[in-house]
Amino acid sequence: MVDRALKKRSKEERRAQEGFQSRGREELRHWLNSGGHSQEFLAGKLDVSQVAVNAWLHGRSRPIAVHRVAIELLTGIQADGWELEDGATIRDEALRILQGEKAS
Repeated sequence: MVDRALKKRSKEERRAQEGFQSRGREELRHWLNSGGHSQEFLAGKLDVSQVAVNAWLHGRSRPIAVHRVAIELLTGIQADGWELEDGATIRDEALRILQGEKAS
């Protein structure tokens, strides 16, 4: 039997993630609604499916780092600025996505 503690994340970890997700979801929902944008519009800009955007908005999943940065660049909603393994910043990768280039 797998220890229950291994199945559950720590309370602090869960709260931090839920806080980020909740705040990000609400801000993204507001941006979509106030700008008259659809989930399909955002999905197209980020080169993801509408199903993925819907999952982000309903807290079933969280965008990967490059998509969070692309969302920041597109909407002004804050994201973290980590670096990719090859040294390129996620911001550079996000700009490529928004410009219609395939991510590397």
